[in-house]
Order: sequence, then structure tokens, then C-alpha cells
Amino acid sequence: MTFNTLFWSGIVLDNVEEQDALKVLINNDGEKQKVQNAFEILLRSATTPAQCVAIDYYCLLQRDERWGRGNKFRELKEFVENRIDYQLAQDAYVRNDSEKKLAVGANHASSFYAISLLSYKCDSILFTNALIGNTDPYVIELACMAADVILLDEEKPYLPLVELLVNFAKRKDISEDVSMYAVKAISAVDTEEFDGFLIDMTNDERIRVASTAARWLGEKNFTKHKDLLFSLSEKWPETDTYYEVYELRLLLNDHQ
Repeated sequence: MTFNTLFWSGIVLDNVEEQDALKVLINNDGEKQKVQNAFEILLRSATTPAQCVAIDYYCLLQRDERWGRGNKFRELKEFVENRIDYQLAQDAYVRNDSEKKLAVGANHASSFYAISLLSYKCDSILFTNALIGNTDPYVIELACMAADVILLDEEKPYLPLVELLVNFAKRKDISEDVSMYAVKAISAVDTEEFDGFLIDMTNDERIRVASTAARWLGEKNFTKHKDLLFSLSEKWPETDTYYEVYELRLLLNDHQ
């Protein structure tokens, strides 16, 4: 396994020990104990780049679990989650002149991605404040992708977060992916309070966004909304259509 940090490519860490530890992770150089020592050096560092490289590395191990490889550092999961919280509480990372390839707020990028991958339900206020503090489109997309983890099964969701997501869902000046992730996140709320919003979004002129809203509306309560869902499916193209429409039609076929 080779490691290429997700959001900190090309970073030069502050001291020789941390830079050597990074090289061990990148090259997967040595036995498990040597790699673990390198990982912990970065995880326990006081610097933002080192901590975030460690978060990225842990995410790589977690992704590899799908291929039957266990996460060999699972016992450090709580420490990693503490680092995620710590980074969300920090201001968006400001690049220096040698770090222009990094996203503005790369520390939050690492944290949002980890929340999504690890299904880590962090504090809603902490998450929301970090999202508010970001302007980088890629970081915002990662936050919207992770937001469903925060809102899932919430009977009383943190309304400032929902309001942010509603805004991102409706905006036409940003990536459609951002809007779709925002819609999906709002659908995760465990009440019907926002079903009206999802119904409104099925009328969005962007078919990918509208079909995403329809699909997740159906996942929440198919029986109640089935007539609307079949009607929407019929008005969208049968061929050369979007994957999101295809997913909705799969849902409809499952209920026929």
C-alpha cells in the first residue's frame, strides 16, 4: 500500500522528525511498529499539517477495509476523532506561497472527508461553524457530502446547519454535486419537517438535483409520495439520462 495524502500533497512539515515520519507513511517503509510510530508522531504533533496528514492516512486505512484489510490502527480511532474536532475548531488553514496547490481550508477538507468516510457524528455546532468559515468550493462540497452523517436520525436538527444546506441546495452558481449532497443531507433528518423542501426541489430545473430530491423523498416515505415520483420519472428522458434519474427508476421498479 502506498500513501498519497489526500489534501496535503507536496507538504513540507515543520521539523526533521515529522518529515521523516511522513516519508515512512508515503513509502510504507518498515514493519507495522515503525509505521505506527510514524503515524503517531504526526497524529500527536502540535502542527495542523502533520495532524491532517495523519487524519488522511487513517482514512486510507479505513478505505482499505472494503478490500478485506483491517484498519491496523483502529485502537487510535478516538484520538483521530479528537483531532478531527480540534481541526474543525480552528480557522481555515491559510496557505503560504509554497503551498498554492492546497485548498484554502485544507484542514477542514481533511476533517469533512474523514467525517464522511468514518461516519463520525461530531458536534453539529462545531461542524456548522467550520462550514461557515470556508469559501473554497471543494471544501464546501466535502462538507455537504459529510453533512448527512451529522443530520442522520436527528429529530431536532441544528437549524443553522439545515439553513446553510438549503441555501447550497438552491444555489445555481455552484457545482450541482454540492446541491445534490445538500439535498441528500437534508433528507437524512428523521422527521417530515423538511419533506416540503424536498418536494420543492423536485421542480428544480437541474434534472440531477431534482431527481436526487425525488429519490431521497421516496426513500423516506415511498407510499406517501409515489404518485409524484412516478409522474416525475415519466417526464424525464428515457434514454441518455442522468444516473440520478436511473437510481430513482430503480427505486420505483423495486416497489412495483
